[in-house]
Amino acid sequence: MTNLKLSSNGINKQSILDLFDDSLAVYHKLVGNNYMNHREIYAILKKFFLDFNSPLSLLDLGCGDAKFLANSLPNQTEINYLGIDLSQLSLEQAKDNLANLQGKKTFIEGDFTEILTPLTNSQSNSFNLVFSSFAIHNLDFEAKKLLFNNIYNLLNSEGIFIIVDIFCQEGENKNDYFQRYFEEVDRNWSELNDREKSLVKEHMFLNDLPENKTTIEKLARESGFEDSLQLYQDPLIFFQSLCFYKSR
Repeated sequence: MTNLKLSSNGINKQSILDLFDDSLAVYHKLVGNNYMNHREIYAILKKFFLDFNSPLSLLDLGCGDAKFLANSLPNQTEINYLGIDLSQLSLEQAKDNLANLQGKKTFIEGDFTEILTPLTNSQSNSFNLVFSSFAIHNLDFEAKKLLFNNIYNLLNSEGIFIIVDIFCQEGENKNDYFQRYFEEVDRNWSELNDREKSLVKEHMFLNDLPENKTTIEKLARESGFEDSLQLYQDPLIFFQSLCFYKSR
């Protein structure tokens, strides 16, 4: 098992770290109470992964503690795993959560947007699965565009890219999305106190740049992906999981 550390410099990274390190208990409350629909999303992904060919070469962008992903991957599958995250604490937890899976596991502490380009230059066509959960919405449009280009080049000919993230409705701007989302937080996130709700809202308002499904699919096509599949959408249209195929 390998653990590497790269520096990360850029806008709003400290805010992300504040939520997932200094206020990790808030994040665990969100997940534990299923406020972001992790259970439904990963139940679908678990079935999806059963049909995936072994061995699995997996790049996990913004991997966090990888708990849900670890529980979704088939135990019998040999995995060459590379996880990238800003949080050292989350990476330590990811090591533990992935410990029972067979294969090599490598972890890099840093900003995946800064790591992907040199990684692409050294490991093109190396992965058959790139995965990212609730991380890409922090990127601006140009960064998302570069991300898709890099991921396309990192995947082998049969590779796929799976996103789990927040999505605007079609025709909805960022502020409209926040208004809907914050109303849901105030109405139904009853296990969070007022300070914790404010922390979540502030983090989202300062950092999140959600796109709609059409925009993300267009970025994928322009990068060369041939097809896409919607794996999940919640009833309130806050969260989606999309799968992009390099060839189909």
